[in-house]
Amino acid sequence: MRQLAGLALVAVTLAACAHQPIVGPASERSQPGQVSYTLPPGGEVSIVVVGYDSVSHRRYDLTSAPLLHVQMTLANRGTQPWTMHSRDQIAFIESYGPSTPAEASDHPLVVAPGETRTLDLYYPIAKAEFAQAPPRRMSLQWRVRLPGGVVGDRARLDREVASVVPPRA
Repeated sequence: MRQLAGLALVAVTLAACAHQPIVGPASERSQPGQVSYTLPPGGEVSIVVVGYDSVSHRRYDLTSAPLLHVQMTLANRGTQPWTMHSRDQIAFIESYGPSTPAEASDHPLVVAPGETRTLDLYYPIAKAEFAQAPPRRMSLQWRVRLPGGVVGDRARLDREVASVVPPRA
């Protein structure tokens, strides 16, 4: 029994070491249409809902589908590069659950010191449900890897989504 408890403790310890803990940003501020975060090493992450879009999925021979367009801007004012994976930016869209961006890259976006980079993220929405009632609420769970660890939060963007006019069918 003692040996089993010891093995469980080792497994939990190894699992905890495999993932870096996520630290919250230094501060957050909102203005109409945007949520901005100040990061500890010097810099900022801004998130804004641009609107609904429709993109044809030629790669998969599918017809066009509605997408929620979110723009994320990273301004690195620190002395070390940042990295961000688009697949780590998870949208929680009302009535749809968690969603990763369409066409998420396996390669990280690197933001060098003194650089500002903007990434457009498109989250697919089921066409049939969208036609009945476009989502009005969402949050974005975002993560940025800094030299000392991972910084992230869950940005509530309800007001921004509710103000966007859906495209005509």
